[in-house]
Amino acid sequence: MTSWEYFADDRVGGADFLEIARRGTGEVLLCTQNAIMMHEPSSDLILLHTKDKAAAGAMLTMLEPAAQYAVHGDHLARLVQQKTGFRLWEKCVQVCYMEEKAPESVPGVEFKMLGPEYEAIVVEHYGDVIDADYAKERLAAGVVLGAFLDGALAGFIGAHPEGSMGMLHIFPKYRRHHLGYALEAEQIRRFLEQGIIPFCHIVHDNEASLALQKKLGLTFSDELVYWFYKD
Repeated sequence: MTSWEYFADDRVGGADFLEIARRGTGEVLLCTQNAIMMHEPSSDLILLHTKDKAAAGAMLTMLEPAAQYAVHGDHLARLVQQKTGFRLWEKCVQVCYMEEKAPESVPGVEFKMLGPEYEAIVVEHYGDVIDADYAKERLAAGVVLGAFLDGALAGFIGAHPEGSMGMLHIFPKYRRHHLGYALEAEQIRRFLEQGIIPFCHIVHDNEASLALQKKLGLTFSDELVYWFYKD
């Protein structure tokens, strides 16, 4: 069974697995009718999903060491945490853009990809979430998109190694200019043009970000995704 067959009836819930599969950058460690486990080597991430509790228990006997785990569903998340002793970093709603046409753009905003020369400003504004090394790596990878108003950088959005959209940040002086919407809409447009699945993980109680996803027209997964890291 392939990842696409496993998630045939749940493209939203499987968007993270499916984007890694689409890019051919992951290794499927297990894929049966009721369970799937995949390794994304660039970030040493293991993703896990099951369709029933019996499959969850069986999967754990095959769980391999990794730097982090993205676990779908609360039952499986509890089992993974018990087995690994890893710290729960966050629980998130997975959202995915399922339309063929991108959301409407916001006029008056210019966009360009940011390079390593923007490392200092990215860390200055987003350093409480990511460290300098991660910012440098993402900028070098060419996956951080900047929004400019009148020639000045006003915010940015990026993509994480497993393919999810993230790092959305608007500088304080430019907030309430619909730039969060503008940046994500533009990133979705670019993703669609490249055949990339536009999805992201939103912290479950971040009401402002969840509202933005609804406004942009993304579809919400039924289960939460639990992120675990080693202390």
